[in-house]
Amino acid sequence: MVIRRHSGFYIWKIFLPMILMASIPWAVFWYEVHDFSGQMSVPLAVMLSMVAFQLSIAKDLPRVGYTTFLDAVFLTSFTSVFLCIVEIVFVYVLQVKKRIALAETIRHTAGWGFPLAYAGCLAMLVVVY
Repeated sequence: MVIRRHSGFYIWKIFLPMILMASIPWAVFWYEVHDFSGQMSVPLAVMLSMVAFQLSIAKDLPRVGYTTFLDAVFLTSFTSVFLCIVEIVFVYVLQVKKRIALAETIRHTAGWGFPLAYAGCLAMLVVVY
């Protein structure tokens, strides 16, 4: 008997939406550094959406006592959005303290650093799992 897992369901219904949700907060890296409320609203809304998404998926998955690939992708995505919030706060504090050049340098670096780091973490998870 040959049993095959059809991974298309997981890719299209779980992983792709989660990756897209985790990518949305990167848009704030193109906002002006002084627009704090506008920047914070994006990742906070995404974080709430990700929690709701995880809860809706968790009810249909078996409970296991170990970390699965799906768990690791969710954790990586949550961490990415959380670090985006940390970057927003840090850059805003720098801007308030009139360190605008440093704030803009960090923001520019984060604009390409976050997507690369997230992709690298996901690639590492694929290798590990």
